[in-house]
Amino acid sequence: MIPFGIEHNPVDATPAIAVQRGDRTLSAAEVCAGIGGEPFNVRDIRRTVETMLAALGISKDTRAQLLSHGISGVQAAHYDRHAYTDEKRAALVAWEARLEAIRQAERTPSNVVRLGQRAVA
Repeated sequence: MIPFGIEHNPVDATPAIAVQRGDRTLSAAEVCAGIGGEPFNVRDIRRTVETMLAALGISKDTRAQLLSHGISGVQAAHYDRHAYTDEKRAALVAWEARLEAIRQAERTPSNVVRLGQRAVA
């Protein structure tokens, strides 16, 4: 995996992605330019993870536990005290397997460009 971090834009405090490459930190824009991709931000990654977890059959409740602030509503606020630890772990294991499959170029969607390679037209 490529080490990355979340930095905040000093102008408007929006989150931005930074990738560590040796002794240099690359912005998401620099990474995209290097691979010929479109610019992206943290929300794009969150949306992609949500969508791909749904495609893996992960329940909406488990996705909410992983990506949001949990399940909302009266039932969750007052009655549901379950931590969803096992469900979250299973979802993350499935997500890791999917990412590894993409990394290994198995079932790679046509719109995925591996870092360090350019898309072939």
